[in-house]
Amino acid sequence: MSKKGTLEIECTECGAEGYLEGWASINASLNPELKDKLLEGKLHVYQCDQCGASVHISAPLLYHDMDKEFMVQFYPFGMTESYRVLNNFDRHAKLNANWDSITESIPEYMSNIHVVFSMNELVRYITFMDRLIQHKKSIENGLTACFTCDRGVPIGELCYCVSRNKAVKTNDDMDKDEIVESMTSIQVCGECFNKPRAKDLDFGELQIYQLKLEIKGFSQFRGWRTKQSNDWQPLKKIVDSCSLCRTSIDSGDTYTKIELSEEQQIGDLVQTEGVYLLSIICEKCAEKYMVWLY
Repeated sequence: MSKKGTLEIECTECGAEGYLEGWASINASLNPELKDKLLEGKLHVYQCDQCGASVHISAPLLYHDMDKEFMVQFYPFGMTESYRVLNNFDRHAKLNANWDSITESIPEYMSNIHVVFSMNELVRYITFMDRLIQHKKSIENGLTACFTCDRGVPIGELCYCVSRNKAVKTNDDMDKDEIVESMTSIQVCGECFNKPRAKDLDFGELQIYQLKLEIKGFSQFRGWRTKQSNDWQPLKKIVDSCSLCRTSIDSGDTYTKIELSEEQQIGDLVQTEGVYLLSIICEKCAEKYMVWLY
């Protein structure tokens, strides 16, 4: 259940003292309205009776989602100067959850509480988990999830998937090189792909440093494929230098190729209509741009 608490407040504008009925913990499954207030930035907002100023109060908060099975604890970073707070962690910075008052066995996820030190990061982590779990469920249901509109791509609809493929150069033909690691980083449904303007595509929380290469490449491909731009062409499959630093990629070198494939699910099978090479990244640039840090 969600737990309330009373917070003593000193207005940062006029110095007047007051009280705020706040929350020590939120259970999003039992009280979804509190989750909405948190994500909208309306939780723990104090209105001063004296001067009328609105002040956002930074107070510890435990967020619990029973349906999606995750918990996250927010501590204002200044509290890490307190021995009482530090004693809540083991030497590996894992939060020691105290469930001694619960007699029945607890789910495993309740022993692995994620910790953040800013409200922005709390909101981002909750949003990330919501999207991640929705994405995983769509895969379990046999549907590919679009990263821009979140819907499952219907069977038979063309889908555009950008992937990172770490390979070892063994041949002049890149398609014959040995793939040692692979991951899908962006998926866009045909409906979103065919929106009139590129700026209509909103990748939301995916607008992070690690995915700028994919987002830029996807945007260029989209302009070329929809004939809105002629200033870009897919790379040839025989490439011997990094797209970023132009360093030579020789036999035996590890590199990453970012590719876009047009895919269509036909029954239980995925049919690939075409594969396009967006960029080649040498090992040093992959480390510099955190391509494999996920």
